[in-house]
Amino acid sequence: MPIEKVTDSFQGNLLISAYDENSRFNLNSLVYQNGEINLISYQIFKRLLKNLQINEQIADLIVDWIDKDNIERVRGSEEKAKNSYLDAVDEIYQIKGLEFEIAERLHDYVTVYGYDRIDSTIININSAPAAVIMAIDDRITKDLAERIIQYRSLEPLKSVSDITKISGFEGALGQSLIGKIAVIVRKIRIFSTAEQEGVKRIIETVVELQGKSQIVRYWREI
Repeated sequence: MPIEKVTDSFQGNLLISAYDENSRFNLNSLVYQNGEINLISYQIFKRLLKNLQINEQIADLIVDWIDKDNIERVRGSEEKAKNSYLDAVDEIYQIKGLEFEIAERLHDYVTVYGYDRIDSTIININSAPAAVIMAIDDRITKDLAERIIQYRSLEPLKSVSDITKISGFEGALGQSLIGKIAVIVRKIRIFSTAEQEGVKRIIETVVELQGKSQIVRYWREI
């Protein structure tokens, strides 16, 4: 969204971009708050990796980065592991064994913000890309994911039960998704880029919407 005439003194360009964080897979959902691995989330993430043509063993690397034990799922993966939840997506670049090129491919499909709690697996079906939609359930094919995208392009889903109105989701599959999806934006990542006379400043922030309140969860100047 290009913004014009911010102030009388500013004669440059301002561009604001916003992204729904909960359209992405929450890496922190791989491990419950009690320290146990979330096997459902683990399988969802492995499907996402498969959809992105990334080695599924990456899921084990990230589990070992988060969990508190010293048991290696992959050789060497516990060395210098954080043993705590990720605070920012960019932490994936620090994980031993996760190559930079893989992190780059994965970056735009993952988040560290759960929809309603830190270990939540809920995905906003109104904004998720096909690869993430397909990962939610192993019965969702590329064709079914595209049907969701086509449906919401005409009219966003107003409630989670609207999923059953989409062809292919009328029965058991659609019903099984109701507790796994959302249709309302909860957390937004915003990039504000201002440029004037060759000087550029970028502010990145994550804002959580709670009713009429807005809570800043993350902020940095790039």
